[in-house]
Amino acid sequence: MLTDLQRKKLQLRFALLDTDGDGRLTQQDYELVCLRLCAAFGHLPGTAGYERVRAAYLSLWERLRARMDRDGSGVITLPQLRNTASQLKNFYFSFSFRGGVFAPNIEVGQNSPSVLKNGWSSQVSLSGS
Repeated sequence: MLTDLQRKKLQLRFALLDTDGDGRLTQQDYELVCLRLCAAFGHLPGTAGYERVRAAYLSLWERLRARMDRDGSGVITLPQLRNTASQLKNFYFSFSFRGGVFAPNIEVGQNSPSVLKNGWSSQVSLSGS
């Protein structure tokens, strides 16, 4: 079961990723978050930096969708995200900064995220910290 703090963290993360505010996460939301993030760092579509970040975001989307989209609708709702997170001992969203670009990661399970080789990692933990 999630604590109030964990539910608030999860709701905030969901709201940040739900770019159109429709209450559902889709691949299009991840594409737009990627575009905005890359534009903020000067990595425009077609550049190597943009393509690396886009590939990372789409990989993250596919891993989340595969784990959470139990009805096969192609979307993740806040209740689906909350239910999955509450069933896991450790659930992390992390972002690493490597080669001048941010790359998203998700880590689920017993091991907590650590600082990555040749970069740093900033975690948003749902394990109560």
